[in-house]
Amino acid sequence: MSEMIVSVCMITYNHEPFIREAIEGVLMQQTSFPIELVIGEDCSTDRTREICLEYKEKYPDKIKFLLNEKNLGMMPNFIQTLNACTGKYIALCEGDDYWTDKLKLQKQVDFLEGNEEYVMAYHDAKVIDEAGEIISEAKLPCDFKQELHEIELKKGTWVPTLSICFRNVIKSFPKEMLKVVNGDTFLISLLGQFGKGKLIYDIQPGYYRVHKGGVWSEKGKLYKLSSSINTFRYLKKYFKKKGDLEVADYYDSFAKNLADRHIFETVKKEKISEILNVYKIYFQTHGFLNNHSSFIRLNKSIGKFILTTFSKAFKVFLILFYFFSDKMSF
Repeated sequence: MSEMIVSVCMITYNHEPFIREAIEGVLMQQTSFPIELVIGEDCSTDRTREICLEYKEKYPDKIKFLLNEKNLGMMPNFIQTLNACTGKYIALCEGDDYWTDKLKLQKQVDFLEGNEEYVMAYHDAKVIDEAGEIISEAKLPCDFKQELHEIELKKGTWVPTLSICFRNVIKSFPKEMLKVVNGDTFLISLLGQFGKGKLIYDIQPGYYRVHKGGVWSEKGKLYKLSSSINTFRYLKKYFKKKGDLEVADYYDSFAKNLADRHIFETVKKEKISEILNVYKIYFQTHGFLNNHSSFIRLNKSIGKFILTTFSKAFKVFLILFYFFSDKMSF
């Protein structure tokens, strides 16, 4: 039996309208080597599992299907699916995205086979909506359209997840990775310990889909900020444990900066329900004994907001009290 060269890792949950395009984008690949599609289906409540089973029955030699008996959640499902990939290389494509270039994997593997100092190859993507209409012609910012050195990867530089093909060099994933939402950022940072990243220009862009069920694309700014802060905190812990203090300090500083921004956004939106979460995030990043200006601003702003809200509520109470007092006879 020939060695498996590429395993395509595809996690999916409630992607019924999109999963066929994702699978077909893998099956259409033209390669001179064997590939497998490993699907981690996380107990969808729609017809996603049924559609995946249909493809598994049709292509039993090409598709490996992981049927979770209960919903694991995104990161446990992601890591379980990665661990099931046996290929020399692993490519990523979630169940709501899809590829367009039939030679994508061939081009990426050809490059990696001839350049051992690189751990991953990637390309650009277009952004589309639920109906497949293009929102943006390029997802990769201009500043990121370049070769990425090891330190840039370790610092979690942004790369379209659906474009990545990397060497299967991570034999066990750290426990810190299970505690984050931004698994792609964590993965890219881990890969930076093994080599550089190469942008391949002559691969047609894949399609990254923004839709209501998206685990990231449709989340609000406060959720994204708090999730990113959490990811950077655990990356700091991981690299500190590894003895890479430069990268650990980078993530520590990044998490603190985002915590300050989180304070600003929370106060600006007057999200009273977020206050306890803001304090928790701040203390996790800055520590308890800190007179940082952003923390002082947070306390002043929240105090003012609470007084204003109480004043408004008290006025409403008085109006209602006089209204009902006038209507009632004693």
